Amino acid sequence: MSQRTRTLHSAAGFILVAFLAGCGGGGGGGSTTPTPTPPPAPPPQPVSKDFTIEVTSIQASQTSTGNAVEVDVSTLSSSGTVEISQ
Repeated sequence: MSQRTRTLHSAAGFILVAFLAGCGGGGGGGSTTPTPTPPPAPPPQPVSKDFTIEVTSIQASQTSTGNAVEVDVSTLSSSGTVEISQ
């Protein structure tokens, strides 16, 4: 082989190694499409809810004797409004 051929082979080898080193070796990366960011969730909206609590009956007995105790529940009710975020 002539000196010129050996020089060309050496130069070609060096260029090939430089190209391979420059690519970083990650391989297969190609172009990837980025995942789209979902839109932000809407802020919670306050909602008012009305409620009523009413007691319809109470069963009670005296501890010492076991006799039934009558309880008037006609005035045991309450109502109100609560505000929540949905």
